[in-house]
Amino acid sequence: MDLVEGGGRNSTRLTHLFLGRTLNCPQGSSNTRRGIPTIINWTQGGNNVYVTGTFNGWKHKIRLVKSTQDFTTILDLPPGTHRLKFIVDDEWKCSADLETATDPDGNLVNYVEVGTEDDDATYDFVSPRTDPTTAPHHLLRSSTPPSEYVAQIPSILLAMASQQAESTSPASPSGTAQNQGQQQQQQPPGLPPHLEKVLLNSGAVSEEDNSVLPAPNHVTLNHLYACSIRDGVMAVAGTARYRKKVSCGLEWGKRVEKGCGCVIMVRAL
Repeated sequence: MDLVEGGGRNSTRLTHLFLGRTLNCPQGSSNTRRGIPTIINWTQGGNNVYVTGTFNGWKHKIRLVKSTQDFTTILDLPPGTHRLKFIVDDEWKCSADLETATDPDGNLVNYVEVGTEDDDATYDFVSPRTDPTTAPHHLLRSSTPPSEYVAQIPSILLAMASQQAESTSPASPSGTAQNQGQQQQQQPPGLPPHLEKVLLNSGAVSEEDNSVLPAPNHVTLNHLYACSIRDGVMAVAGTARYRKKVSCGLEWGKRVEKGCGCVIMVRAL
């Protein structure tokens, strides 16, 4: 994937205070800013560090500013969940300080959740595994004291619940009949979405070696896949993993009929 380094030379420069030091980062003006300032931090070393993600459609890479021990940048992200990944010295990497998950293609990525401006939180995205009782006060992601629970529901969840209720509630008797007809026409999927990403149907990762395939999603391991019988031949496949090595096994079976009427399958590896 060819990424273009994001600009920002013509934008207004604001000074942000992060962990007791001043960090200059390109930002838009307050009138045109469309997101919430979010600090992205990389602490696993390197010389040149960039970040990209779903917030820019994976089309541009944004350089992180190097400090004494880490790299930092500030992005204006809209509320919601964003997937991102770091490019460290021309190598794609995930940060150990952020939550990780797999995207629909089975790739391992980081993700961050950005709330609305009404939420009382500081979005500096330090390691979520940090013990809040031992972490410094300025590193806490929420102003709520440790070991204290509240019954207040975030405004973003209330807004999503109200939108879902409005979309599902019928406005008239005719709307009720229409909704029932749509529900009857919808059919359940044949397979869960994560099982449809079969390793053997994926494109080649390396142009030089077609035998190199992308790393499969862990949920597809130890599953038996079978194709329909064509010309009396059926093929089955399975994927297994031992430590970091992943292997796929395929078997073809030939349908053979004997004079007694018995049908046997002759396997070929």
